[in-house]
Amino acid sequence: YEDGAITVLDVVAIVDCILNDCWIEDVYGCTDPLAINFNPDANIDDGSCEYDSNPGLVAYFPFNGNADDESGNGNHGVGYGGIGLTEDRFGNEDSAFEFDGNNDYILITNRVQLTNTASFSFWIKPDQISLLSIISKRGGGNDWQLSGDLTAGVFCVYFWGTDDGTPCTDSNFLTVGDWIYISVVYDGSEIRIYKNGELY
Repeated sequence: YEDGAITVLDVVAIVDCILNDCWIEDVYGCTDPLAINFNPDANIDDGSCEYDSNPGLVAYFPFNGNADDESGNGNHGVGYGGIGLTEDRFGNEDSAFEFDGNNDYILITNRVQLTNTASFSFWIKPDQISLLSIISKRGGGNDWQLSGDLTAGVFCVYFWGTDDGTPCTDSNFLTVGDWIYISVVYDGSEIRIYKNGELY
């Protein structure tokens, strides 16, 4: 991370009203849409999520007070630098990580190996205008990086060693102070970027 602070979270929920226009009650349940018992009405994760044994799932980080991988694959993260736990987009304490932009990161010591295809999804809330590396793998071949340039508001995907180029979004894809849900799908020949569930 360079000169910027970001907050990342990778679980999803949707509220069908504007916060100022409705009363939001605490609804406990599974807030992860990837879970088989996902509760779309829940706004507080109670740790009850259950998952199919999906051989394609490599890592899952709900940030429940730590950077542990809850996919069962042991790809746990270790924090370095000035990162700290903070509130997620629902206001739940210790449910997201904040990076101060001063050489801080979460390292997955069990290096994640991907084949020719991959999908990534995460929530992010940029706090400053800066260049930032969001998620990356370097060393050991098949390197890749998902990064943003908030000076232009663009988001880019790099898969080194491929002929797919470096697709970047138009400006204003990333905005300061807003929670954004980003998904990237790479099928071995094409890279698709989604913002808040819509193909960009």
